[in-house]
Amino acid sequence: MILLKEIKYPLVTLTLVLINSLIFTALVASESLEITNEGWGLLPTEIRQGRALLTPFTSMFLHGNYLHLLTNMISLMVFGWLLEPKLGPLKFFGVYVLAHLAAAAIFIAVAYPGVAYGASAAIAGIAGACLILCSGDRIPLAFAFFLVFPGLSNLIFTNVQLVPAVWVIYFLLGTGIPIFTFILAPYRMAPIFPFLVIWMLLQMGDLISTQMITGTLAHLVGLLAGLTVALLLRKKIMKGSKWAGEIPAIR
Repeated sequence: MILLKEIKYPLVTLTLVLINSLIFTALVASESLEITNEGWGLLPTEIRQGRALLTPFTSMFLHGNYLHLLTNMISLMVFGWLLEPKLGPLKFFGVYVLAHLAAAAIFIAVAYPGVAYGASAAIAGIAGACLILCSGDRIPLAFAFFLVFPGLSNLIFTNVQLVPAVWVIYFLLGTGIPIFTFILAPYRMAPIFPFLVIWMLLQMGDLISTQMITGTLAHLVGLLAGLTVALLLRKKIMKGSKWAGEIPAIR
């Protein structure tokens, strides 16, 4: 059994979480969140005219609100914790960026008229790679819960008008259950595969229920990009045994 205190968290994953969180916090503190998102988010119509060419890259570090940031960063931490040690930092970051750019290309191709931003498509790519390379792994049950509850919260809060008291109670349950599971049973393990599937269904359900058809397509493209890269790398990775004792998951 791998002790939690012995786990060394993947560097790229932590760096991405830190960068996303710092950018969001700085923009909120300076009261320029909306202005920056509109200027540095993905601007497909501008790109088609040869302008705003950096926005496919800058848009992956922007988020619209706290819930958007929280759900994305929790998912990124869990998936990165599983995947980065297997792929290595460069390949992991490559999958992350490739999935986002593939989704951005869809927005540009359909001439999406608005502004798009967020790391959701990149994280969908990481999730797709996990589905191929990590589906046989087992992770702490608390980490698995953290995948499900934020996505469920996002789906409910986005589509259902809850009175403040119910919102607070559900939020406390959604965060409290994984936290108490981590405290009371830190070594209780669970297979990651069903939680991966639930996470993907929640993401698609949220997008479809809000009629974000273009967003749904972009997330699917990110997911397929991650699946494709993982399938191409799977044979080589599974052949090697160097990473087997390094990942903080149990096969």
